[in-house]
Amino acid sequence: MKFENLLDKREQMQVELLRRLIQTNGRTSIQKLALDCNISRPSLDTYLQSLEDLGSQMGKSISISRLENDVVLELDKRLSFNEIVEFLLLDATKYRFMRLLLENQELNMIDLSEKLLVSESTLFRKIKELNHDLKEFNLQIKNNKLIGNEEQIRYFYFLLFNGVQKGKRPAYLLRTEEKTKFILHAEESLRLSFSEVNKDQISCWMGIAEQRNKFTAIKKEFLLAQKQIYQNDHLYQLLDSLFYQEIYQNSDINHCETMLFYSFCVSFFILNQEDDYRFNIFRSKQIPAVMLNVTIREKMLAHYHI
Repeated sequence: MKFENLLDKREQMQVELLRRLIQTNGRTSIQKLALDCNISRPSLDTYLQSLEDLGSQMGKSISISRLENDVVLELDKRLSFNEIVEFLLLDATKYRFMRLLLENQELNMIDLSEKLLVSESTLFRKIKELNHDLKEFNLQIKNNKLIGNEEQIRYFYFLLFNGVQKGKRPAYLLRTEEKTKFILHAEESLRLSFSEVNKDQISCWMGIAEQRNKFTAIKKEFLLAQKQIYQNDHLYQLLDSLFYQEIYQNSDINHCETMLFYSFCVSFFILNQEDDYRFNIFRSKQIPAVMLNVTIREKMLAHYHI
């Protein structure tokens, strides 16, 4: 899923125009730009003006000028394409709605409309658009709740927030004393060192897990059905021991967080190459995340005839 899909139509067009101008080193013909973006000349002029207005909102310069029959873009040196997309994303209704679903699932349509400052009809339309995009993850929004496999829900939210600069993420996704302690104990248990980037990723994942467990009665049947597959995996055994020491409470029944965290570590290469290889020797090839990695690797090798 392209997370630009979370933007409204106008913002999506702004991003598309910026991308095409940057790809042509900041200059292209007006006619070609309108044709490539499938919009009329008057619409193009409106969108280009809105880009300059966007720069003003960000407190940085996005200059659009006409030179003969060309459009010329000049960006503030302190401004990057990704920063512009992020600025638009954080203000997008669909992004803010998905964040609300993670933070509080007890809100009704009226509450959500008020918090998002949109009408109920607009919100219904946004949910319909989101459900179309979420099909890629086999997820669906129903009765103001995100429905689907818990692994896929965590995966979606991690991709969403991992694409946002650390300083712009919700506070609960950042490092805390408790998370830092967990990461330190994980390094000791696994006999490795995480990079600073990986520590931030782990903190982000743990923050998502905390929110899901705080507000959601997680359906664990699908996960529990797979639990036996993980039991003989050395990395899983070490992580499970760590989770029992640091995360699980006595009242917990049918623990599944270790499996979710394991899949996260394997899927997003949280371990460096050397450490991953050390555990890969004893890794069960039946684990879904491992099977997927093997399948992708084999297809790449076949594609490049290696």
